[in-house]
Order: sequence, then structure tokens, then C-alpha cells
Amino acid sequence: MTVTIPGDFDLQKIAASGQAFRIAQTPQGWRFLAGDKLLYLQPGSGDTYTASCTPEEWQGFWYRYFDLNRNYAAIRAAVPKQDAYLCAAARAGAGIRILRQDAWEMLVTFIISQRKNIPAIQACVETLCSPVRCAAAAAGRECAVCVPNGAGARRGRGAGIAGLRAGLPRPVCSGCRSGGCSGNAGPCRAGNPARCPLLGRKVVVLHGQGLDV
Repeated sequence: MTVTIPGDFDLQKIAASGQAFRIAQTPQGWRFLAGDKLLYLQPGSGDTYTASCTPEEWQGFWYRYFDLNRNYAAIRAAVPKQDAYLCAAARAGAGIRILRQDAWEMLVTFIISQRKNIPAIQACVETLCSPVRCAAAAAGRECAVCVPNGAGARRGRGAGIAGLRAGLPRPVCSGCRSGGCSGNAGPCRAGNPARCPLLGRKVVVLHGQGLDV
């Protein structure tokens, strides 16, 4: 389907912004993964793009994911003109959208990001979502990010987060995996910690997580 996104939408800047780590430029277009959803977005002429989804999925999910109901130009215009530094930052960031990421994806990548730069985080997440580690990938499906709980990970064969050489203490890795799989952090798959105090309390019990998450 063809969609129109007027202004303030730079796929290259969004991909390099360090929000999500499985965005990739492919022959089919820019690949975006969120939860169990997959989108290819191919730039067309002007403000038009070809999206590999139905109109219902675009309006029901991806429109909100890209925060397209927010006027970013108006936000930049509100920056005080006397603040030269902030004005320069606003100009440099023009085209970046705040992605409405899956909360589970944010949790896992935030843990990895504590000891890695953006290219290294991308490599870790791609490895984490490989067929060896991810049941969805093994079944031929794509996902934004997953933490394995299969037999290989339980036997300590390096198939889990601890096997990624992410430079993280083992309790952080095992706590994230067991928390996600046992349901301790289960609500973060569907909820918003900023709006749900109970969810926030559940997230911070995991090793490596604080209120800044």
C-alpha cells in the first residue's frame, strides 16, 4: 500500500538514532520489527512510501509506532531562539521520530546497551534473534527481539544472552531471561511502565534495571 508521511520523517536518521536495533536497509525497503510485526517501508516520490502492510495494520499499529500524530515541526519552532545550542540540536535531529517501541524490546536492548555502542548492540540483537537462539526465527518468523528459554539455553551452551559476550554480569543476563520467561516481567510486553506503577515495580526487580528504564 502507498502511504503519505509529510515532512519530519528521515529513515536514515531514525535507523541511526539508537532507539531500535533491528532496523535495516534491504532491497525490499527499510525493515522495521516491533513485537511480532514486520514492516518494509520503501521511499517513493516526495512524501510517499510503499508499506508492506494492510491499511488496517498501518492505521492500527504503525501510525502510532512512528508517532505520526505529533507535529515535530511545531515542537522545534517552540525552542527559544536565544538558545543556540538547543536550536542546533533541534535542526540536527529533524526527521527523527520517537518510536513507540515494544516494552520488552526496550528492556532487553537497554540491558545490552549498558556496555555497548550502537553497532555492537545491533550485532548482539541480531545474534540473539538468530535461529539458534530464537524459537520464532527457527520457525521462519521475525521478531523485534527475544530472549531464549529453550533446552540449549537451559543447559548453558551459550545460546542465551550470557553467550553474546555483551560484557554484562551473569546475574543480569540470567535475571532478564528468567524474569521474561517466568512472567516476572511479563506485563512489560503489553504495558507502559511510565503509566503503570505496578509494572514499573516489576521491571526494576530485574538485575541491571533502575528507575531510568
